Order: sequence, then C-alpha cells, then structure tokens
Amino acid sequence: MKTFAIDFGNTNTVLAFRESSSREAQCIDLPGISEPGSVLIPSMIHYGDGQTLIGSQVIREGKENSYNTFRWMKRYIGMNSPYHIRVNGEKISAKQAAEEFLSNLIRETEERFAVHADELVFSVPVESFEYYANWLISCFTIDGFRKVRIVDEAVSAAAGYGLKMHPGEPALFFDFGGSTMQATVVLLHEPNGREGFLPESFQVIGKSGCSIGGSTVDRWIFEEALMQNRRDFSDPVIHRDGRIILAACEQLKERLSFFEEADLSLILTDHRKFTLRQSREDLETLLRKRGLFQSVDAVVRDALLQAADHGIDASAITAVIPVGGGSMIPAIRSELEKVLRKALVLNGDPMTAVAKGAINLIDGFGVLDFVRHQYAVRIRDGKTGEFRFHTIIQPGTPYPSDEPVTTLKIKASRQNQSLFGLAIYEISQPAFQPEAQTEIFFDEEGAIRLFSRVDTEKEGEDTFWLNEHAPLFLHADPPAEKGIARFKAEFKVDRNKMLLITVYDLSSGLRLFEDYPVIRLN
Repeated sequence: MKTFAIDFGNTNTVLAFRESSSREAQCIDLPGISEPGSVLIPSMIHYGDGQTLIGSQVIREGKENSYNTFRWMKRYIGMNSPYHIRVNGEKISAKQAAEEFLSNLIRETEERFAVHADELVFSVPVESFEYYANWLISCFTIDGFRKVRIVDEAVSAAAGYGLKMHPGEPALFFDFGGSTMQATVVLLHEPNGREGFLPESFQVIGKSGCSIGGSTVDRWIFEEALMQNRRDFSDPVIHRDGRIILAACEQLKERLSFFEEADLSLILTDHRKFTLRQSREDLETLLRKRGLFQSVDAVVRDALLQAADHGIDASAITAVIPVGGGSMIPAIRSELEKVLRKALVLNGDPMTAVAKGAINLIDGFGVLDFVRHQYAVRIRDGKTGEFRFHTIIQPGTPYPSDEPVTTLKIKASRQNQSLFGLAIYEISQPAFQPEAQTEIFFDEEGAIRLFSRVDTEKEGEDTFWLNEHAPLFLHADPPAEKGIARFKAEFKVDRNKMLLITVYDLSSGLRLFEDYPVIRLN
C-alpha cells in the first residue's frame, strides 16, 4: 500500500510519504510545482485559457495576482465562505478550487513515482468543523481503490517531532499557520506494553485553538500600510489592486522573520507609488496593538488548563515545538518563552513537521486523543413541544471507546408515533477573538472588500446539523405510545473518531442495528 500525507495549508502545502525500506518520512519535491529548492508548494491555482496552473507554475507565469487565480482556499473553506471567482462565466468556489488543486498534486505525485495512492492522510486544524473533514473524505475517497484518513494537525506535528521527545514528559505543540492558531499538550508514552497504550503512543491531554492565522496578520499589515500611504478601502484603486497589495504584505511579514527591516514598493494602476516599509519592532508593536499576543496567551493557557485536569502542571512542560509559518515570527517565539518560562522552544523545521508527522501517525505511532467539540441530539419536549439539545458526547471525551460513552432512551412525542428521527448537531464555543470579526475577501471582479461577521452569523457557525442530508430514522412497529420510552440508543467513538450507534427496540427487545457508523467527530 502506498500512502501519501497531505498538509494542505492556507499559504503552502506539503506532501510526504515513507519508503518501505526507510524509517524516515520523506517530503515530496515536485519540480516546477514546488518552490525552487524546497518542498513547499504554494497553495494557489490559476485558471487560464485552456490550461490550469498550480503551485509555483502560477508564480513562474506571473499569475499569482490574477483575478483568475484562487488563493487562501483553506481559510475560505474553514469560514464556510460563499466567496468565489468567475472564470469564463462559471462560478468557482473555494471548495471546487481546492479539490482541483489537491487532485492535481496527487496526480503529479503518482506520475512522478509511478505508483497509485491507496491511502491519503489529511491533517485538519483542531478548531475545524466536521464539514471540512467530510469534504476531504467525500472528495478524495475512491471506493475500492483509495481510502482517506483524517488526523489533527497539531497531533501530526507531535508525531513529526516524536523522536526528539523524552518518554513520560509532556510537551506543548504550537501551530500558527495561515488560517488558524492551535496549542496541543501531549504526553509521549514509553513502549512498555501497558494495557490501553500502543507502542510509542501520544496521549493528548489538552488542546485549544482559534481562527487567527497568518492571513489575519497580513490583513493587519495591509490596513497599516493604507494609513501610511494615506489611502483607505473606499478608494477604487485599492479595491482593484488589493490582491497585489495583500500579497506584498505577506512577503513583508516573511522577510521580517529573517531581517530587522523590510521595504517593498508597488506601482498601482493609477501610476502612484505604494510603499510598504516596516521594521521588526514596528511589526511587534502592530501585533501587540491588535491583541495577537493576548490570543497566543489565551490559546496556550486554555490547553494548559486542560492538561492540569490530567494532573500535568505547566511547570512540567520542558519543550515547546512550534510549527507553521507564523511560528517563525521572532516575537511569537518570545511570547511562548514568556508564557512557558521553564520550557525550551525547540528549533526544527516548522513547515514540514505536520506532513511528516501524519505519516508517522499511520506507520508506527498511536494516538490516544479526545473529542474537542460537543455533540447533541435535538429532541422535542413532550410538554412544551419545543426543541432542545440533549448532549450525547461531551468535549474531552476520550476515544476510542470500547464501552458506550452515552445511553439515550427515546420517547414518543405524540400518540401512535411510528417514525423517530435522530438529528445530530456539532456544537462549539466561539473561538477567542481579540477584535471585532472583520475579514478581507474579493468579489467576482477580483476587487478587495471588507465585511463584518455579525452575531447571527457567529451563532450559525457554532452549531452545525451534521446529518441534515442523511438523517437517521427509527421505525416503531407497532406505533409507540406518547411519553413512553420506545428505543434505547448507545453511542461509542471508534479509533477513527467515527460515532457509532447501537439501537434496541424496548417493546420487542430486538436489537435493530449494532455499531452503525453515523458521523465523524472532531
């Protein structure tokens, strides 16, 4: 079996595999698609006349700022954004663009190595909702030919640095990528054969995250540059040239990770000069003003509090392993050292750890993880007739589970009820945000826009009806009496985070089905 691991990033994507004769995971360099001399593949796709360009092909042809180029796909998908571009009269959404981008990468990799990928492993953010993982699974599973597995990005990073950890000691992994920020506390267990632990297994004892990523920082730099150049979002030229300016802001940020000062100049379509000039100190001041360090502190401390519930004090953590491009910002490393004073922020390759770790997870490492979000069944109150949520999976529930984690008795809400539906919802607390929820997006003409995510939109993001398009129905024959429990449902979570349900008919005593897979959890 040939397995490829894919770390699909907002800015860059990395693929990895392991040769059967080697113990080391290898990242894949695709000539002409990866960046020159690197395994990083720019996460962008361009729709041209009769051809599609991906990765470095887009940059080499000078199309990275074209209106027909889709960038920042992962963030748009994570936001469940309706943003799309229009190519030859056809609307292309972020999901469509990302599917074609990833499919092209897989095909190019298969052709280069003359193999077929039997299995794909995708890493996903801690804070991603189920629809993101389901989208990956539905797009890339080929029945009978390929299966898809989903692992947490932060846990993948843990596996990527696993050989550098001391068994029995906790470590904190901090992932600051293009679209999210995550902190995960893990414990590496020795291969001592204790019951319940796999050889070289990671136990996740705390994890937290928020939707602030490198693209958020790019937007802050963008807004600062507008003020410095005495221009604003109402300027039609800024609307038209916003894509080019935002890309330059990203370059400025990256340069300041290695140099004390950075200076870029652009000539806009009105033939006026637009200057981006910042020092590393200027950037740190901007990040502090925008509350980024407050976000780092909040995310890390949330993960540490969860670890404390498992008996692991923050002072016991001796290593912090950073991953993601944002973790290369010197001020971020300094903030991590401030929060975890006794821990050493390790040096490594923050850009490839997730992809390499995803291979380690499925080839030699086990993970004892817990469910991040809350899951509930919507039920109708027999007295008031109103709907309410009944929790079936609490946040922090460990998996896999051999015994039921929840048992639920289902009553009829009306006399002679013969059909019972189980509507299952994923519920998440709003991620910590230090500022009002404002995002940059581009309209169909490629012009830059700002929009605010209002409270009603936030509420919609926090609750998702997972099986809306594939509801689970129970049939009562003979019909049930109102107010009388008719079915008993038992819920488990398997090793792949799949929610399993076993249902008994309390009237007949029959088991209707056993360990039936319902949905995949986060």
